[in-house]
Amino acid sequence: MDFSSENMNQFFRSWQEGKTNRRLERCELQLNSYSDVKNALKGCGGELMDPRTTRLKFRSSNGGHNIWIYGGIHFRGNDGRLAVVELTGTYFSRENDENCQTQIKLYLEEMEKWDYSDDRLSFHKNLNVFFF
Repeated sequence: MDFSSENMNQFFRSWQEGKTNRRLERCELQLNSYSDVKNALKGCGGELMDPRTTRLKFRSSNGGHNIWIYGGIHFRGNDGRLAVVELTGTYFSRENDENCQTQIKLYLEEMEKWDYSDDRLSFHKNLNVFFF
C-alpha cells in the first residue's frame, strides 16, 4: 500500500492529538515512491535534529535489543510523548557508532531544504518512526 503525504499527515496528527495509536512504540512504513516529509508533518511542529548532537536510545517493551537513533525529525504529541522520524532507514545497536556518517551526510544535505521556503524534503523509502 502506498501512503501519500496527506495520509501520513492524518496518521501523525491523529497520534499527536491522542486520538489513535496511543500504545504505538514503533512503525516502519515502506513507501513505493519518495514522498514529501514536510507535507506529511505539516502542522505537527517537526524539527530536524542534528545527528552530530542528538541521539536517543529506543528500548522496545517486547524485550527487543536497544536501538540508537541519531538525529531525525522530532515532534511531540499533546501528551508530551516524542515521535522521531528516522530519515535514512538505518539505525544502530550501540552508542557512538562510527558508521553514523550516513545520517550526518543526509542531515547536511537536507538541512538546506528544511527552510520553510523550500517545500521539498525527501527521505528514504523505508521510513522508521519511533515513539517515546
